[in-house]
Amino acid sequence: MSLALDSLLESNDAPLPSQRTLVEDILREGQAKLSALEGTISTIESTLQNLRSKHADLTSEMNQYRCILSPIRHIPPEIIEEIFLYFAPSMHPDWDLRNPASAMFPQTLGNVCCTWRTIAFSLSELWSVVDLGSPVRPLVECREGSPAKKDESYFTELPSGNDPREYQEGYEVEAALDFVTQCLSRSGDRLLSLRLWTQPFMTLPLLEALLTQSARWSELVLIRSGGPFSPSSMPLSQFTDDFQQLRKIAFADCYIDNFELKRVPSLTELTLDNVSLPMEIHLHIPWSQLTRYCEIDCAWWSSQLASYRQLTNLVELSLKLYHEPERDGAPILLPRLRKASFDFDRWAPDFVQSLEMPALEVLRIKHAANENHSSLPVPLSSPHLKILHIQIRYMSASRGELERALERYPDLTEITIDAPDVISNTDIMRLILSRNQSFLLAPKLEIMRLSNRSFIHRACEWRTLRNMLEGRFQPTMEGLSTLQTFELATNDWAMDENVTVALKQLGSRNQWDIRTSHQPDFPAWDELHL
Repeated sequence: MSLALDSLLESNDAPLPSQRTLVEDILREGQAKLSALEGTISTIESTLQNLRSKHADLTSEMNQYRCILSPIRHIPPEIIEEIFLYFAPSMHPDWDLRNPASAMFPQTLGNVCCTWRTIAFSLSELWSVVDLGSPVRPLVECREGSPAKKDESYFTELPSGNDPREYQEGYEVEAALDFVTQCLSRSGDRLLSLRLWTQPFMTLPLLEALLTQSARWSELVLIRSGGPFSPSSMPLSQFTDDFQQLRKIAFADCYIDNFELKRVPSLTELTLDNVSLPMEIHLHIPWSQLTRYCEIDCAWWSSQLASYRQLTNLVELSLKLYHEPERDGAPILLPRLRKASFDFDRWAPDFVQSLEMPALEVLRIKHAANENHSSLPVPLSSPHLKILHIQIRYMSASRGELERALERYPDLTEITIDAPDVISNTDIMRLILSRNQSFLLAPKLEIMRLSNRSFIHRACEWRTLRNMLEGRFQPTMEGLSTLQTFELATNDWAMDENVTVALKQLGSRNQWDIRTSHQPDFPAWDELHL
């Protein structure tokens, strides 16, 4: 039959009556077979769907029974408590005051299961941080781009879900007040850490609730979030007692004009972030009793150095300044300072060298740009320095500058250097003993981190670096500490693949902790511990 139709399949000729009848018979027979196949397919699909449904039901049932064998069911409640406390909310470092501390953490744990809810709600430490989070945008901003909706329900119905109206007319204050009440109740008699945003949460209902527990205030962070604000605008004047337990205060983006710090007799830690400091507040700050002070880009209306000279009990200091402080030539003595961080937008080596820090153990210099100086911004006399962390963007160092700096600190155990053209071949050689040397540099060194841009171009040799690493990872000299970690950071544009490969092979062959990376990944300030 198909042979009789081959000529028609290969042309556009009209079929003869007999050929037409033949084609119709073929189509009827094919349609019958097609219907039979479709029926078979439908039956198979129905069977497959039924099997898949049974498979899903059985999988779900098995998963439920597997939960009974879950290892977490065997963890004692005491261990779960320790895990919860490990992730408990805490205030962020000074560099990130505006980042919420995720204090809704205990409520989130309570939504997992009854057991977790019981544990989380019974741990008072989880509720001792009262942080309402970053305030929402004003309603006008939230409505931008939302569909026009002018019916009566738009103005009368209560908000739900993420409706921007939820943040208007006190709804957010009611929710915040409920959370604050829970925290105050569930935290028991523990000391409280508070982070308060001035809008929209700095309102009387919240403050009244918090002030009833002012005797438990331990840490206070005030952040302006829109509109002019000064702490004196807080209605704290209605409360007459002193804040006896309050030891840590941080202000961010504020104008402090008359905040009575004298009502905080136990204040020991103060952070000022983008704060305006007039003479009045300068006089009321108990500088001499502070043990920790952090300042970030503040505007001074009085002498900075006069305040710094009163920090005689300071143990930890962090300064992030965009303008170099005025200098009067006289040194500033910080006799008890052990940990210091200086972050300058421009170069200020003279200021650092004007500080006398005889007890200093940890020093970080970061983001300084030296265009006209050739000396490193390190103190002239800090003989007990153990950790030195230098990151400088631009510098014109003179030969031997690093060598002269390291000679001052014989107790160094950790050094990080990311500064251009400061390490010479001689500096590396001074880290191992040779005939021409009277003494080694940093004999107690255990951790060394360097960037490839720190090596003076065409002035350092691979064999010198290799000999130093061999002599430090396997010391033979008495009194010389064993190097525990060496890290080299290389830029993407630098052609140092041969060095990094050789370092990896050297570490692998001897099982030494030698690391390489494409970008400097040096410890953050809060990771440099005493």
